Amino acid sequence: MAKELKSPEGYARYAGSYDQGEKYWDSFEQRNLNPYIQEAKVKKVLDAGAGTGRIAIRLQDAGAQVTALDLSPEMLARLRRKKPTIEAVLGDIEAMPFEDDSFDMVFSSLTMVHLKHV
Repeated sequence: MAKELKSPEGYARYAGSYDQGEKYWDSFEQRNLNPYIQEAKVKKVLDAGAGTGRIAIRLQDAGAQVTALDLSPEMLARLRRKKPTIEAVLGDIEAMPFEDDSFDMVFSSLTMVHLKHV
């Protein structure tokens, strides 16, 4: 019988190959997210569930001040290698370590499947 992995364990194992699926997600998200990414220019933005930084990097490249939150240290390590200027914060999206009203915008892509309390 296969063992069910908790999200942090699964993403620790998956971190090394996660970016290989980026082209698929880009084609899925690009048309819908680009207007919001452009709107984020000069805003303070949280990417909640940032993973390896696919969206966070686009946001920063568009001029946003980005904080990337993820529960996987391995995923955040990959993000830091790709874009060390993004603030990477280890934490749980269901117990975020930020004060209310800390951000002008919040992005969260592909994380809802992991939330227990939606």
